[in-house]
Amino acid sequence: MGLIEQLILLAKESIDEANQRGRRPPAPVRTDEEIEDLRRTLANRAAQARYEQEQAEREAAEQHAEQQAEQERQRYALERERPRQRPKQTKTVQATQVAQQSGGVDARRIARLVRHPQALREMIVLREILDKPLALRQRR
Repeated sequence: MGLIEQLILLAKESIDEANQRGRRPPAPVRTDEEIEDLRRTLANRAAQARYEQEQAEREAAEQHAEQQAEQERQRYALERERPRQRPKQTKTVQATQVAQQSGGVDARRIARLVRHPQALREMIVLREILDKPLALRQRR
């Protein structure tokens, strides 16, 4: 019989526990001082949150201003560098231009082309493309 009694007690406890779940515990009774302290605490937390939000906004604005200044410095440096690069580019273009000359080969032109590895590579590739296929060339 002990087992059945334990089951009955367990069932009663389960029913009581289920009935108490739907109920709210009574609200704690607070004094006026406690309520005032809670209000001050909430006001302090709200002020702290506003301050932190303002700080985050200031930091974001400063970071954005720094990025803008860096981009402006880069643009300025690029604008200053462009006139320096133009003569180099024109030299490269002159060196890579291939013009047929009647007569012999200009030694200065060949020296200029040899100084620019990219132009030399392009000439080699063009020669391979324009010449006969390797299989049809005469072997020496």
